[in-house]
Amino acid sequence: MSRRARRALLLAATAALVSGCSNEGATQPESPSYTTVPASTTTAGPAHEVTTLSTTPTTIDVVAPGPGPLGVEMYLPRQPVGAAVVVLVHGGGWLAGSPTSIEPLGRSLAERGAVVFNASYRTDRNGGGYPATFDDIACAVAFARHQAEDLGATGQLSLVGHSAGAHLAAVIASNTNLFGLECPFTESSVPDRVVGLAGIYRLEAVAPIMERFLGGDAQTAPEAWEAADPFRHLDDLVGVEFLLVHGTDDRIAPAASSQQLADALAAAGVAVELELIEGATHNGVIDPAVTADLVVP
Repeated sequence: MSRRARRALLLAATAALVSGCSNEGATQPESPSYTTVPASTTTAGPAHEVTTLSTTPTTIDVVAPGPGPLGVEMYLPRQPVGAAVVVLVHGGGWLAGSPTSIEPLGRSLAERGAVVFNASYRTDRNGGGYPATFDDIACAVAFARHQAEDLGATGQLSLVGHSAGAHLAAVIASNTNLFGLECPFTESSVPDRVVGLAGIYRLEAVAPIMERFLGGDAQTAPEAWEAADPFRHLDDLVGVEFLLVHGTDDRIAPAASSQQLADALAAAGVAVELELIEGATHNGVIDPAVTADLVVP
């Protein structure tokens, strides 16, 4: 099936679902309604059915096949054509974590009109580390671009990471030819914009975790440490914009972490904004009420 035909099918399925969940005056069901869309309406992954969940009058969800151990959840606005694209990368200290932690933010962004992809990736506890974790995220960005093209979502692609996910997003943005080389999606894995929420960017600040995650210390695993250090690749950030968001009451990763990266990016000529949220905690910055308007104005 041609890309044009796949796009037509996907848009038709989206329109039908939106129409079904947005009739004015209709009584909304107490529980969500499920619709099964044939796998031919997407362009990725194995041949199986994709379950689509209508949750609100303004967005629909698609649990899509894609990279990562749990695939990728898509939160679609009523009108995806021309929309901005967001890829979410959850936190969890590189060792664990789940896309569910950042799901409320993703839904809120879709309600604001963005096409959102909530990515999963292998953590240290389920086969991740260097380079597997980075490969999953790079492939998720390429997958998002692939799907966004079929949806007609032509806006800026933002890679949004929280905590450890912010570090991973910064690394993916600057390693254009290193990760995701075996990804079946050939679109670029480089985002247009990185949004780091309460990020931890200095590897030395979390050295014991990094030694486990990267397979050794800086002496025994120098290739991994070099590749995973965003401060070593600032010159490779051609055309990528950064927004770094941090709470002043963060007791896990101090706001100085984002300040250090912001200073380094600015010195390298990279477009960067630093937003310090007064009183926000480490997890407070993924509260949609706190940051959704910053991610998708």
